[in-house]
Amino acid sequence: MKVKLEGFYYLKDALKYGSFSAAAEHNYMAQSNFSREIARLEETLGVKLLERTGRGVEPTHTYRKIEKKLDDMLMLLDDIEEISEKKLIALRRVSVSL
Repeated sequence: MKVKLEGFYYLKDALKYGSFSAAAEHNYMAQSNFSREIARLEETLGVKLLERTGRGVEPTHTYRKIEKKLDDMLMLLDDIEEISEKKLIALRRVSVSL
């Protein structure tokens, strides 16, 4: 199973902003592409994570069961990204004398 990590961030954004259209706008995406990414994530995982309602989106029972682990995973990924960026900044400061 190959899952795009962006899909998890999109999932969180959909809930944060309350709708696909608002979350898509936040991510500078067309709403149709954003919706497709969420659908692809749900299809890959084999579970429905969001309920689409007339007023936006709501988390499913399945989402609520994995929410803490998802938050932990995304926090870890953010930490890794931050460490990597700090190392890159440190490497840029290295100078070599010839």
